[in-house]
Amino acid sequence: MLSYTTILTPDSRIRTERGWYNTKTQDMYLFQNPEVLFDSTQFIRADTLYFQKEADRGYGKCFVHIYDSVQKLAVWADDVRFNRKSGKILASQAPYMAFPGEEDTLWIQADTLWREQNLKDSSTVLKAWHHVNGMQEKLVFSCDSLTYIEKDSVFKFYTEPIIVSEEYQITGQFMELFTRNKTLDKLLVHDDAFLLKTEDSIVTGK
Repeated sequence: MLSYTTILTPDSRIRTERGWYNTKTQDMYLFQNPEVLFDSTQFIRADTLYFQKEADRGYGKCFVHIYDSVQKLAVWADDVRFNRKSGKILASQAPYMAFPGEEDTLWIQADTLWREQNLKDSSTVLKAWHHVNGMQEKLVFSCDSLTYIEKDSVFKFYTEPIIVSEEYQITGQFMELFTRNKTLDKLLVHDDAFLLKTEDSIVTGK
């Protein structure tokens, strides 16, 4: 392909300006403004995109954006490896992940982000490494690393995490944030726990 091209298959729509596509194996290597829509549910855009159909996996380079309407997940990064069979996504080089909810969206940024779907119960496992920052429901947090297992509904923050809300700033060595029905439920702070509360101030004139 040497010009703007659209390719339609039974389970995908491919658009790109340059690259190659194997009609027999359905493998593709696209490297100029490629966009691929899988099963009308998963959209992928990148500067360079490679996909191997038989293994159902691929990678994107530079300005990668993935949106999955079924999993309610959005990813931005400059390096993303993905496996559609297992739901694995490994994102690095300035990655962001967003998990839209009914009332709010969870945003997470880190040096490396990893997400996988358990094939047995379809639950999600999320891990973030180094310089983790995030936000949800007027809650801002940071830590060195983070894990979340949807089956347990628990976020675990490692290495001197900080959680800040409108009224509180909480620090410790390790924290566990429990959720219920995808909303915040309770927080456990382990070792060197410290809470700072903002008091209302009243200013009166003379």
